[in-house]
Amino acid sequence: MNGAEAHSFQELGNDPRWQLVERIVATEPFRKSARSCDLLRYLAERAILNQSHDLSETKLGHAVFGRALDYSPTEDSTVRVHVRQVRLKLHEYFDGDGRNEAWIVEIPKGSYFAVFRSRNAKPAGEAKTSLRPLASTLPWILSAVLLLTTLAAWFSRVPRPQPQVPPWPLSALFYNGDQPVQVVVADINYGLLSLMSGRQASLQEYLSPTYRSGQELKPGHETASEQKVRSYLSGSVLTSYADLVVVSSLLRMNGPGRDRLIIRPAKSLLPRDMEEGRRPFLMRRFHRPHLPPARGEDRAT
Repeated sequence: MNGAEAHSFQELGNDPRWQLVERIVATEPFRKSARSCDLLRYLAERAILNQSHDLSETKLGHAVFGRALDYSPTEDSTVRVHVRQVRLKLHEYFDGDGRNEAWIVEIPKGSYFAVFRSRNAKPAGEAKTSLRPLASTLPWILSAVLLLTTLAAWFSRVPRPQPQVPPWPLSALFYNGDQPVQVVVADINYGLLSLMSGRQASLQEYLSPTYRSGQELKPGHETASEQKVRSYLSGSVLTSYADLVVVSSLLRMNGPGRDRLIIRPAKSLLPRDMEEGRRPFLMRRFHRPHLPPARGEDRAT
């Protein structure tokens, strides 16, 4: 030890902060771990000499724990483990035997350096801690403000005009009983299939499962292209633009009763829908071409 080092060591020994560290490492929790004592002394010395700015996990591993200068901290967690243990032991000391100490030494979380402060001085994180009561009550304050604003807007709002009931006969249709009104739009595919086959299907045939398979209006002789068209028409649902305009007008005129309307394609009808008491309102059941009706048959209208 040269003269400069001896002078520095003497000054260090006279510093009340270093004397505090010596009292701490003499306690039982530190006496059980020589590495914890070495680590606390090293960090305290660097803090007192104002040499903590360049401390890192790698440098601590080399200086205190004898690791190589190029060792990997990600593979060796020795420094992190001992820093965490020293931090906990310091809290234990100042909550117990060191409760009357004039100085406090601590290792802030996430760092690798020691900090000394007078017991009367506020810790670095105390200013943020004082904001916690406000942070915990802020959501309730905002909720109360939002509630008051909502109530004020509710009671001060301008009454909206109630939509008028549609004129008769729509009013009698839409507001007669509790059952919803079913509006059936036209089936364009029926008219196209009728034109291809040259015949029309009765209502009973239209509602049968065989019609949906495309067998009822199958032409006697059809080409491969016609078969593809018939297969497409049998499996798709198309309606007319005129029906869409009428449906839009009904929804607009019905006002508050628009939720009572159920829009259905004609192809979705089943025989039980035609039973008495279940008959829906059919706007245009099918789109039929101008073909002469077959004798003795009830044609779909």
